[in-house]
Amino acid sequence: MAKQNEIYSNGNNAKLGNNVSILNLPPIKTCVNCSTCAGSCYAMFRYQYPNVQKRWNRNLEMTKADNFVELSTIELKYKATPIVRFHESGDFYSDEYIDKCFDLAVANPNIKFYGYTKNKNALKLNALANVNIIYSFIDTNIGEVRNYGTQEFCEYLRDNYNTTICPHGYTADKTNFKCMIDCQECLTCDSVCFVEHGRKAKTDTYSDETLKRLRGE
Repeated sequence: MAKQNEIYSNGNNAKLGNNVSILNLPPIKTCVNCSTCAGSCYAMFRYQYPNVQKRWNRNLEMTKADNFVELSTIELKYKATPIVRFHESGDFYSDEYIDKCFDLAVANPNIKFYGYTKNKNALKLNALANVNIIYSFIDTNIGEVRNYGTQEFCEYLRDNYNTTICPHGYTADKTNFKCMIDCQECLTCDSVCFVEHGRKAKTDTYSDETLKRLRGE
């Protein structure tokens, strides 16, 4: 398959193993319920590059095509993909698109599909044995809270709300750690929290403020 027709990428995320094919879409405009994370969206940093923007915009149009499932199946077979991640960037933007992803997973029962979403409608995909979609909010005594923040914030959610903390950036060596090779928890677990790092961690006020509310302070 010619490169310009490819929908899925491999090897562009240092955190993920090369055994994962990723379907990326434009950030923010395909994301529902993103008000608490739009201002610090890591995907927007990459989206500013013209070649990335062009590809992700094209991917969005391809997901709207009637033959999206067929084209995806051909490409994933060509790549011998064992695992697919929905959306390093973007989200399940419509019910029609969710239904296409459902059909894609049905058509490829030997591939494991996973991802994170703020769209509850996408959780219907979990009815399939080869799919695990994790809701990116955690239900607490003060309502839903986002699933990433400081280490203290994540540890509180783990200890009080049965949330798994992603080992990348928490207990693992970032240099050598590869998701879906060293850890495959996200293929089966219900809830995951991520320790914030890099530029976002320096400006995070959400964690401290939310922790105070969770603790009733």
